[in-house]
Amino acid sequence: MDITSYIKSQLNDEQGEAALHIDTSSLIIAGAGSGKTRTLIYKIAYLIRGKHIPVQKILAVTFTNKAANEMKERLLKISEEISSGTRDADRGTKDSIQSSGANAKDLDSSLRSEGQYLDDSLGDFLNAMQSSAPANTSANRLLPHTLKWIGTFHSIFLKILKEDIEKLGMKYTKNFGIYDSNESQSIMKDVLKRLGLQDIYKIPEAKVFISIQKNNGLDPKGAIKILKTDHDQSMYKIYEEYQKELENNNSLDFDDLLLLPYLLFKKNPVILKKRNDHFDYILVDEAQDTNRIQFELMKMLGGENANMTLIGDDYQSIYGWRGALMENFLNVKKYRPDIQMFKLQINYRSRPHIVHAGNQIIKNNVNQYEKNIVAHRTGDDKITIFSHASEMDEAANIVDLIKKMKDQGKVKNRNQVAILYRTNAQSSPFEQLFLQEGIPYKVWGAYKFFERKEIKDTLSYIKYILNPQDNISLKRILNVPTRKIGKTTIETIEELAIDQNTNMHEILIHISDLGVKLTPAATKGIEEFLTTMIGIRTQLKKLTPAELIETLIKKIKYRDYLVKEEGGEPQADEKYENIGQLINMAQKYDLRKTANEEPGSIVGEELLRQFMEEVALLSDISENESGEIEAVKLMTAHSSKGLEFPIVFIVGLEDYIFPLANAMQDPKTLEEERRLMYVAVTRAKDVLFLSHAHSRMTRGQTKMNPPSRFLDEISPDLVKRYDLGGGGTDDEPRQNVDEGDSVMHKLFGKGYVLEVWNNLTIVKFHNPKFGVRKIEMRFLQVIGKDE
Repeated sequence: MDITSYIKSQLNDEQGEAALHIDTSSLIIAGAGSGKTRTLIYKIAYLIRGKHIPVQKILAVTFTNKAANEMKERLLKISEEISSGTRDADRGTKDSIQSSGANAKDLDSSLRSEGQYLDDSLGDFLNAMQSSAPANTSANRLLPHTLKWIGTFHSIFLKILKEDIEKLGMKYTKNFGIYDSNESQSIMKDVLKRLGLQDIYKIPEAKVFISIQKNNGLDPKGAIKILKTDHDQSMYKIYEEYQKELENNNSLDFDDLLLLPYLLFKKNPVILKKRNDHFDYILVDEAQDTNRIQFELMKMLGGENANMTLIGDDYQSIYGWRGALMENFLNVKKYRPDIQMFKLQINYRSRPHIVHAGNQIIKNNVNQYEKNIVAHRTGDDKITIFSHASEMDEAANIVDLIKKMKDQGKVKNRNQVAILYRTNAQSSPFEQLFLQEGIPYKVWGAYKFFERKEIKDTLSYIKYILNPQDNISLKRILNVPTRKIGKTTIETIEELAIDQNTNMHEILIHISDLGVKLTPAATKGIEEFLTTMIGIRTQLKKLTPAELIETLIKKIKYRDYLVKEEGGEPQADEKYENIGQLINMAQKYDLRKTANEEPGSIVGEELLRQFMEEVALLSDISENESGEIEAVKLMTAHSSKGLEFPIVFIVGLEDYIFPLANAMQDPKTLEEERRLMYVAVTRAKDVLFLSHAHSRMTRGQTKMNPPSRFLDEISPDLVKRYDLGGGGTDDEPRQNVDEGDSVMHKLFGKGYVLEVWNNLTIVKFHNPKFGVRKIEMRFLQVIGKDE
């Protein structure tokens, strides 16, 4: 069997056509679960072994080091197998694979552990080449060092700079260094101080601005031509000084690895021509996620003659917020008129009802390539849509369902289950319940809730307010937000406390009497800090824990601090939303003023201490369980890209949550939100649950958002709906629950009713972990009446 026939035997017809087409450039539009990277690797193998293209003439670009290394390893393996000419008759051809009810993609899936990155086994198909690969006695074996042009964008252009950076006409030499994030932040800190702008611009804010310029191909000279406002002019000065400092240190930051080659090619046509002549074939994985400078660099390297393969899925373009331009992918024919399009439309991952739902959602977008994704797998299941009363009910019902599925053997391992949400803050109620129920979980791609900086900062303030002797908390918060109290000053205060056998708080109070030399700014910062803390302490008795946290955050202007630290409002708002979730957690402690005591007998300080005790227990459990392997996965929809799970819950599906509020008025942003929903839906292999709540607490306020519009885009025949949130008919029987009744809750156990408001009750549960909670009457079973 020749290599062309062999490759055809290992791929479906769509994949085979795309892999074997090399006469013109190719645009391969690959639907979710359709074997995208598998096809790409086969194409490279065909170029090397079928068409005998020298590997040095092939440039293959990926987005992650992991994917690049995997590609290299598999290509080396296939080379050995072809060279040895080994066989295995049992592997057979595509016909025998399909006759057994499986496809090559299914074989990959059987080798893949559930929920792992798909890229982990994208090359496993190469193992099959020893079964029927054509004999090749060529001595021209593929060696590791020949694969230097397979890599990430940054690694590829680093190689180019190592050869030609001195031709830029700058101070750089070939021995240049590359600064990591901390090192470049240190440079930026010095620059801001030198310009006297350290109190106006924060390091992340300036770095984000510069990164945007660089990813648009603009050095300081290029940026000044388009900057107009006073703010822009100040940023230009920062950019200019920052670049001078990098150049003086013969060092680059990460963005320079793309900017400098771009400038090099524009300035030196001879060098660009040398690279044009070097590469005959250029292949770009995940091409829909390229930003402006990445796409321009590919166009430059390709020139007019290189054969280009762009492979990706416009349905899964979800990184517009960080500069990805899907228009590059959609408008490729403008600069490559002869490019031939191939579509991979067979999904080997998901069952039909999931594939159909994804199709129905994504078809509502306008700016995309039309595809009709079909499922290779069979089945007639339906998607389950849950409605809940609130976000806590949503979490309680889903956690309870996961418990039952595990107990009944429907879930063999908890890592088969993933809960996806739009923003990190939405993990909080699930984390609380998983911790309380002793169910191991893993937050994917983010810190656990109590490990997040903004939460630690807030809790440190509360600890200090409750216990001024807490030096650890005081050190954390004294200059957060910034009060111009430097590290040296804090160290001096700490040393004085040690010398005088006291705490740092006492030193702060008497610092003016101790002869400590401080800058006027630091002195003022300490005075403002103490004044603010005294003001907060005086309100302890009259404020509930939730009110105190909200007052504290406003007093110290923590949101303004986040905006500067994170480099913009969108990034800051997500972290601020996490503090809102902490406020939500503290809300229930307001209700304890009615628990067995006269109103007001438990003052705010005691409530705050109780809240902090619960937080301490939850934080401790979080640390102890962080190493669990058999764990439910929690992650944002963005973090789920490239993953798959047998069972997926997508939660918080309400307008203004998913899609986000800012997408409701912007069609382009709404389309990206819909693509993100498509990505989330197509992570599910077997079972998909979609969930929304009638009300949701946001930053301490209850909001009533309508169900997500994306739910209405799925046809009724694909779903079954369950209203668990009080949305039933008015004539449904309602049990009589009265104050003093003993009740049972399916998740929180036994308790007794403190108050009844219409269909809501205030219940104190016997288990101190759950305390006092607001519960809808229909979730309670009366087990004893108060006579």
